[in-house]
Amino acid sequence: MFDYALDIPYIDAYNARRKPTSPTLLQTHMGPAPYDGDPCTASVVLLMNNPGYDPATSTAVDHALRFEGWPIAGLHPSVPSTFRKWYDRPLGYLLTKWGHQHVSQRVCLLQLCPWASTSFDIDLILPSRSYQMSLAYDARKRGAIVIVGRSSRLWPSEWPRASNVRNPRLTPSSLDPQTWASVEAAMA
Repeated sequence: MFDYALDIPYIDAYNARRKPTSPTLLQTHMGPAPYDGDPCTASVVLLMNNPGYDPATSTAVDHALRFEGWPIAGLHPSVPSTFRKWYDRPLGYLLTKWGHQHVSQRVCLLQLCPWASTSFDIDLILPSRSYQMSLAYDARKRGAIVIVGRSSRLWPSEWPRASNVRNPRLTPSSLDPQTWASVEAAMA
């Protein structure tokens, strides 16, 4: 397990070089959110940039939510819709087909950077990055379907990719047929 507090001095230096209104400013008050779901047991792992941040709707509680039987806590029915809605884009098709709790138990969204911001800075490298990458490699080794959703140039080129890297989705039309068949088998 990585101690995400090791990122803080690097984040402080990074944020000090940015205006307070910069969209890439890392929101440390939100705490780290290295993944949604369980990267050690998920059947499907979608690789993302970092948690999103919306100054109008994001709260420090968002990343601290925990519900028994819901590895992706943000899919739980008691979560505010503004937060739960974020999952509709990447997981909407799966949610409709298999239901929120089932998806929560089978899928993990793994963040390259565990710290929230409005926009991701692909050139930012924190100490936690190597740990986040090791989680992706470990998931592949244990047989999970690992799909590159964002930051495709940072992951091995032979790994399957969502067709729209700006708006990755797990759907039959956004993945090659073989990858989609693997996702469906992993979800069953």
